[in-house]
Amino acid sequence: MPQFVVVTVIVLASLSAINDVLRWRGARRTGRATEPAIAPVRQVLLVGGGILVLLAAYVFAWRPLPFSLITFVFFTSVSAILAPPSVRTFRGYAVIALTGLLFSIGVWLLFTLVLKVPLR
Repeated sequence: MPQFVVVTVIVLASLSAINDVLRWRGARRTGRATEPAIAPVRQVLLVGGGILVLLAAYVFAWRPLPFSLITFVFFTSVSAILAPPSVRTFRGYAVIALTGLLFSIGVWLLFTLVLKVPLR
């Protein structure tokens, strides 16, 4: 299990780095301004604090609520908070909700069927 987590983190970090480089090169080529390098302190505190509150609620709600439900709510909420303003539309929120649903069911299936770790 730890090797799976490490490999997954490495793959996701690599994909994130590749995405950042491609976005940077595309913005440089077209002459568009890239995102500011540093976010305002207030935004960092509000977003970071909100995500920490959601994480605490996720941890405490894990026992009384089914795994798939609480993971869906957590994933969707965090994704909605972190979504850029251009994605904050009905269609964008629908995509976030669908992604959250697929993610929570996929993780549940992975743990219960493949890894044989029972999750409620």
